[in-house]
Amino acid sequence: MYRFLRDISLFSLPFAIVVTALTVYIIISEEALNAIDDTISSEEKYLIGHALNLDNVLYIKWKTIVEQPRKTVLSLGTSRVLQLREPMFTSSYYGAGYVIRQMDEFRPFLESLPENKLPDVLLITLDQWFFISNYADLQSPPSADKWRKAYQWFPGSNQYRNLLDGLFELKYVGPEVFAATDSAGRNRLIGLQARFTGFGFRRDGSLDYGQLIEDLVAGKSTMADFDFQQTFAAIEKGNDRWGHNDEIFPASRAELVKLLEYATEKDIQIIALIPPFAPTAYAKFVETGNYTYYDKIMPAIAPLFTNSAHEVWQLTDPSVFDSTDDEYIDGSHAGELGYAKLMLHMSRNGSTIVDHIDTSRLKRDMENRINNFELYPY
Repeated sequence: MYRFLRDISLFSLPFAIVVTALTVYIIISEEALNAIDDTISSEEKYLIGHALNLDNVLYIKWKTIVEQPRKTVLSLGTSRVLQLREPMFTSSYYGAGYVIRQMDEFRPFLESLPENKLPDVLLITLDQWFFISNYADLQSPPSADKWRKAYQWFPGSNQYRNLLDGLFELKYVGPEVFAATDSAGRNRLIGLQARFTGFGFRRDGSLDYGQLIEDLVAGKSTMADFDFQQTFAAIEKGNDRWGHNDEIFPASRAELVKLLEYATEKDIQIIALIPPFAPTAYAKFVETGNYTYYDKIMPAIAPLFTNSAHEVWQLTDPSVFDSTDDEYIDGSHAGELGYAKLMLHMSRNGSTIVDHIDTSRLKRDMENRINNFELYPY
């Protein structure tokens, strides 16, 4: 028996050493086993960029709304609302982008919040693919646990596997793992993506693309969607959110009805944006003739907003607000300059969002921008 236990111990020792080393790495980088709630409740500036479990952000955004003072304006949606920034607004603001992936998730997310945290104004993105059966999966709306329990505080097998992959690919090898703050020592860096590439979520909920923006400014042809080639390939394949379709999915419209009814009941004004594509990418959509449903979205949903305080804006075509290719991070994500233009366009054309922004200040911010993708240093 002793010999058997000894052999098992010797066999297990290398595995235990590897797991221990990986766990230490995870702790140092704050990928897990960290006091994330204390960070959320604090007043410090941070950049949270987890690499091993991207769904951590679902909890982080939900918890931030719950813990921080109530905001007058809240944005809610996919990654295509992450370019709105707190300094763009004169009213209090937080950005809950990236937490919604289907049309039937808006209402459950709002219902998961304490009523005293609901905003006056809710800016939402209605991504085009929300309205097609190719993408929309509306069989069973999520419970609040989707956001409340999304944070993986203790590392699991997937996180260890993802870390090993990253180490073998040399993505997360280097002294950066110890960089708890940025080079200026002003902003706290949490997670491997934040520390190695500067990619992560800011305190206002927006996304800092880090190294990717530097590559865009430098015009590096090694980028994944350089000249929108990756977007073009997705358009040709027509899979998932890029699905080809001619018709609107009725169930998606029905979910929007429920959301508007809920917002009206709670005295929340919804300002809905059908977000833009880069001009060249949009032209490709039109050229293929496979996305005729785009033109049917507004006729299908605009009547739902009639005679109410709610608004909907069709912004799929970026020429509507004079946006150009050099303002886009990829085919479907405008940068901060693009979204500032979008906000000014809405303000000039009757949106009540004008009550929550200073158009003169926003124009100055655009003129004094860092580059075509970033207006503000943090």
